[in-house]
Amino acid sequence: MPNLDSPRSDELEISVFGGGYGESICVHFGNGQWIVVDSCIQKNSVKPAALQYFEDIGVDALDSVKLVLATHWHDDHIQGISQIVAFCVNADVAVTGAFDSKEAAAFVFEKDSADSALSSGVSEFRKILELCTGTGRLKWAKATMQLYPRGVSSHEKVVALSPSEETCQRTLEWLVEGALVAGITLSRRSTVPLGPNATSVVSHFDALGVQIVLGADLEVSADALAGWDAVLSHAMPESKSSALKVPHHGSKTGHHEGIWSELMTENPLAVLTPWAKGGGSLPRNSDIDRILGYSNDVYLTAPPKFVRAHVSPEVQRILSRLGRSDINEFGAWGHVRARKRSDESDWRIEVFGDAARIEREVAV
Repeated sequence: MPNLDSPRSDELEISVFGGGYGESICVHFGNGQWIVVDSCIQKNSVKPAALQYFEDIGVDALDSVKLVLATHWHDDHIQGISQIVAFCVNADVAVTGAFDSKEAAAFVFEKDSADSALSSGVSEFRKILELCTGTGRLKWAKATMQLYPRGVSSHEKVVALSPSEETCQRTLEWLVEGALVAGITLSRRSTVPLGPNATSVVSHFDALGVQIVLGADLEVSADALAGWDAVLSHAMPESKSSALKVPHHGSKTGHHEGIWSELMTENPLAVLTPWAKGGGSLPRNSDIDRILGYSNDVYLTAPPKFVRAHVSPEVQRILSRLGRSDINEFGAWGHVRARKRSDESDWRIEVFGDAARIEREVAV
């Protein structure tokens, strides 16, 4: 297994963590500057994966983390992120611009009925807002906004590519409609996919001569002013990127031809995180086949599988009384780490745990 060493000051690093449910990304921006995107709790640990990683490689997260980005509020992207925000007190915090209004904030903080409208992850999102209130740390991310560095015009920067202004407005209407009493609705100007995925913050990193795109969970939309169409028509970066965190766990709903043809260089590094819940899982075999059509350099942090959990005799007796024989848990966990300097043509890639490169099947 490769050593968990820290990157050189002139190396851009992207580390993607994920198991059957949850993902987190750490990006070394160069010169000891780190950015954390989303959060999950590392398997067999009580710590967020990002904080555990920094501890493992000897990085002082308090001084080194400059930005924490919560792409959206689904709990497979936000578990433990308030711990990161609370610990990294010197870091700016960016969240989706869909909440940048008094009305939306009121639903998050005050309305009991908001939970049903906001879906999973709302309590963790609420903690972020509480921690950042009055601190000047909070950024409401929207398309074309520079998230890092703050207030500096720089070629080396992190820029949000989504959500669009139209998406934020329509999501606010959806929140209000979901939180108001039954029978009272607001008219919508058009139909777009709404909810957490619709307002995901896609981000573009440009540092040390290297560019990457983190696709969050943004999906395609029937409306040209939302989803990936809005990114490709109104928020295109100046340079193409050589690495992609594939959007929405490789799902077809997150696929847009323009991501690969317009945003990415030929044969880019593509990293996926799995998702498994109930009887469903991503990516599917058809998703993997599709992605392999765009790149030969595809990695998956872990297979989306469940295994039987080991429980104590006491817990087993309780399960028996409930008529159940076992408890399933996510049985995989992995980490894909890629590093690149400006003078290198290829990414140097390492895998940890259950992470692996996806090989193209060869017909016999």
